[in-house]
Amino acid sequence: MATKLTQAFIDNVEQDGYFFDAKIEGLCFRKRGPSCSWYFRRTINGRRREVGIGSTKRLSLVQARAEATRLKALTDEEFLQRFEKKEKHQPVDSLTVIS
Repeated sequence: MATKLTQAFIDNVEQDGYFFDAKIEGLCFRKRGPSCSWYFRRTINGRRREVGIGSTKRLSLVQARAEATRLKALTDEEFLQRFEKKEKHQPVDSLTVIS
C-alpha cells in the first residue's frame, strides 16, 4: 500500500519494512534496523525487478523521486541493461592468499 511519503516521515520512521511512495509508482524505501535505502521496483514480462537507488542519508526524497522518474522513463530494454550491470559479478582471474 502506497504512503504519502514526506522527508519528515522518512527521517523519523521507527518500524522496519518497505514504504512505497504514493506520488511515484515503483519508488520505495526500506528501513531495516538502523539503515534506510531507496529502491525502484518495476515489472517487466511478469518479473519484478528491484534496483537500489541509494541510502536515505545520501539522497533526499526529492532526489530519489527524480531518479525514480528517470528510471521510469527508460524503455524495458534500457532498464534491463542497467539491472544486468548491477547484477553482474566480475570474474576472478586469480586469488592471493595472505597468511
